[in-house]
Amino acid sequence: MSNLLMKVIAWRLLSFLVSMIINCILFGDVARSLWITAIVMGIFTVLHYIFEVTWSKFFLNVGN
Repeated sequence: MSNLLMKVIAWRLLSFLVSMIINCILFGDVARSLWITAIVMGIFTVLHYIFEVTWSKFFLNVGN
């Protein structure tokens, strides 16, 4: 597993916990909060990885 993918997953785990806590406070329902958080974090994990790969390809290799 690449370091980039591990970094993305570690960030998503942290952001999942924070989002879950906020959703529980807002909705007052753990089950509902879990589903909403899981769906959003799943989508954001894929998008974050795509962003990181694209950024590395187009901006970190400029001039090489």
